[in-house]
Amino acid sequence: MPRLIQREVLADGRWTQKLITWEPAADLQLLHLQQIIAKLESRFEKLIDRKRFMEQNFQRTARTQQAH
Repeated sequence: MPRLIQREVLADGRWTQKLITWEPAADLQLLHLQQIIAKLESRFEKLIDRKRFMEQNFQRTARTQQAH
């Protein structure tokens, strides 16, 4: 099983580290979390695009109303 070194900084500034074993279940959990993050990033990008589109429409409408 793969092993990782987990490091932490203590309150007094010293480092502590411990060897931890990476469980296969942790790999699945990591993969699941990465998939969730990817979905959230995609949804966020779509929301940003939608917001930009709505702002452009609002500005276009405002300019049209000013012209009349």
